[in-house]
Amino acid sequence: MREDQLIDALIGELGGSPVVQWQPGGRYGLISSFADRIFDPPARLDFDLVQLVRHLDHPTAGTLFPHIQDPLRRAFVQFAFHLEEELATHVISGSVIRLIGGVITVDPVRDPRDLLPDLPPGKYEWGIKTSRPLGK
Repeated sequence: MREDQLIDALIGELGGSPVVQWQPGGRYGLISSFADRIFDPPARLDFDLVQLVRHLDHPTAGTLFPHIQDPLRRAFVQFAFHLEEELATHVISGSVIRLIGGVITVDPVRDPRDLLPDLPPGKYEWGIKTSRPLGK
């Protein structure tokens, strides 16, 4: 698959109608909007296509979506799913999105309070409550 075909396939796989400008022959893409959010300055996909293909070949890639028979396509759909999740929840204007050790990383990330605009002012603590010890 050629570089432009791979990028077109990735953008087509994402929901939220993202506006992505990939730098041809370059290392990154700029995302200026996703769903109803505008990123100004744009968020940056800071990886090249070699890194993307290596990421798609990672042992954890493609473990979801077992109904997709082709392993590369399955890994690609899973990557798009996780990238879309990051765009919807963590990415802010100027964020840098990287692929590190089989994981999509974002820095800086969105403040969780931004996801709850009607939350009254006050001091809040974010945590997880569980009925069993973590890791068991």
